[in-house]
Parts: sequence; structure tokens; C-alpha cells
Amino acid sequence: MIKDIVIESKKISRCLPKDWDLKGKRYPLLYYLEFSKYVESMYSHLLDIKKYYEKDFNEDNTYTIQEYIDLFNVITRKLTVLLATDDVIKKIGKFGFFSPKDSFCVTSVFDLQKLDKKAFKISEDGSVVGFNDEIYKKVEPLVKKIFMIEKMCSFTTRKFWAKEITDIKDFCVNKPYKILARVVFPDNWRATKEEKEVRNYYKNKIYTSASIIDEKHTNNLFMYYDWKHEKAAILILSYDENNFVCANYFDSMSEEYINNKNPLFQPTEHSDVFKVDETTIDDRKHEFYSNATEIATPKGILNNIMECSEVNLKNPKVVGVIAPNALSINFAKKEAEKRNVPVFYTRIH
Repeated sequence: MIKDIVIESKKISRCLPKDWDLKGKRYPLLYYLEFSKYVESMYSHLLDIKKYYEKDFNEDNTYTIQEYIDLFNVITRKLTVLLATDDVIKKIGKFGFFSPKDSFCVTSVFDLQKLDKKAFKISEDGSVVGFNDEIYKKVEPLVKKIFMIEKMCSFTTRKFWAKEITDIKDFCVNKPYKILARVVFPDNWRATKEEKEVRNYYKNKIYTSASIIDEKHTNNLFMYYDWKHEKAAILILSYDENNFVCANYFDSMSEEYINNKNPLFQPTEHSDVFKVDETTIDDRKHEFYSNATEIATPKGILNNIMECSEVNLKNPKVVGVIAPNALSINFAKKEAEKRNVPVFYTRIH
């Protein structure tokens, strides 16, 4: 098993804060839920790598996927001992967050009923508002190692996407394919506030959400579950290893903040546990938050998809447009002409 990982060698945007407040407000439950969800997703995606890509992954890495899984389990066990009550620790025995019978989190130590209150700061009203100093010194480096496992594995999992996503020159709607697709409508689905502020926000955004679909999962697109009846255009997005950010089996409630602002109506607020990526361009700080991981894989998503997947990309190019039905032909043509890319037609009418 891996003895250690050099944490300082790779940039990590995520962190588990010591004190639990968000933009001046306290959201104690957010931290329980987000870290628990993140760890659950990480474990599930590690198992996907082992199930669908073990040989290829191991050939591309110094450590095997099983060694990463073993290290992950050791770390979550240590977190359990630090944070859970004695009753919970006895109940789950040698396992950390997980039962060997289930790939999903069944004993999250961030469940309020299972926390050892001595490990946390408690407010006057009884709310848990952060870690105590002594515990945080032990918890923070362990959590950082989980973040590092994600980062290290992602250098290989990005290659799986590059190998499996269909090149636009080979794309045909009537043949097998895997594409990254984003639906656009004649009218924006999302309510917004001040138009000028929103227009500037969209102009400066660098992150884009899409879904991975193939010929068997054409209905698994965000806000578009039936290709037959609604006017829309399906944008086909490019993929390369540098523009991939993260992905998950479902809508991961992603948000981009530019200089700490998001002008959209009721954006989802996340803690830095979900801060997957950040970059500065032209003096604008872009921060991207998502309930997703960098190690999600194409086969893992397509075999576990829940309604629609979310694949997040940085500055992808639109390389083609699909007209999903007869009602959408003119709209899809206009979208393709704007971008000077080919338009494809389905046989669905």
C-alpha cells in the first residue's frame, strides 16, 4: 500500500475550512453534507476505475488503483476515529466511512447524530460551527491527502475521456458514439436579475456544463429528456485533457464565481470543499464549484447515470450542432451558422 503522497507537488483548489461560515453566513450543515458527498463520490469513482479501467490505469501509474483505494480507506478510517462517537467506531469496526457490502457512504462521520461533539466548536445556540484547534491539526492533513488522491488519479482518468470521446470528423447520429453535449433553447431556462450584469457575467465565464451521452443515452441531457417534441439545439463540445474539470453521474449543481460574484438568480452556494478549480484571467478571478470529482470516467458515468450527467469543461469549443427533431431544424441551423460548425440531423420527427 502507498505509504505517503507528496502533497506539495500539485495545485489543489479544494480545502476543508476550520471555521464554518460562507459569505458571512453560517451554514454548518453544508460542511457535513458536502464533505460527506465528496467522499462518497470519490469512493464510487475509485471503484469505477477499478471495475472498468484497472489494467489501463495500472499501466499508466506508479501505484495501482487498488493501492489508492486502500490508502483512501485508511484515511477515512482515521477520520472516523477522530470525529465519530465511540459507539459509531465500535459499530463499523475496521472500516472507515464505508461498509464493504456497499460502495456508497453508510456511516458518514459527518452525520450530526454520529459526531463526537468534543471534536468541534459549539456555538451558544448548540450549533456545530467548526473544528476545535487540536482536532483540525489532525484532520486537515488527512483530508488534504484525499484531495491529493483525486489529483494524482485524474492525470490518468483524463486520458480515458480523450480516448473514448468521438472525434467530430467521425461523428454520425446513426452510428455508435460518445459525445459531450449541451442543450440550448430559444429562451434561457434560468431566471436572472440585472440584464447588463448578467450579460457581462456570461461574456466572461470560462466554465461550461455539458453531459456525456451515447446512442443509448440520448435522453440523459440536462433540462431535455425527450428529443421528439421540444425546440432546442444540441451543441457538441470538444474535449482535450487540459479543458476537463470534473464530472458526476447527476446534475452536480455547479456554479462559477467571477471576482466572488455570481449575478444569476439564486445560484447554488458551496463551501470550498466543492471548489474544484480556480484561475485568474485578465485580473478576473474565476472559481468553479461543483458536487463532482476530477476522476469520474466515461464508462463509470454511462453505467451509473441518474437522469442526466454533468461534465464540466473549461473554455471548450463547439464543434457541431444536432437538430434533435423537425421542430428544431431552423434553430439548430442558426446556432451552427453562428459558430461556423456542421449541423447534424436525427431521424426523429
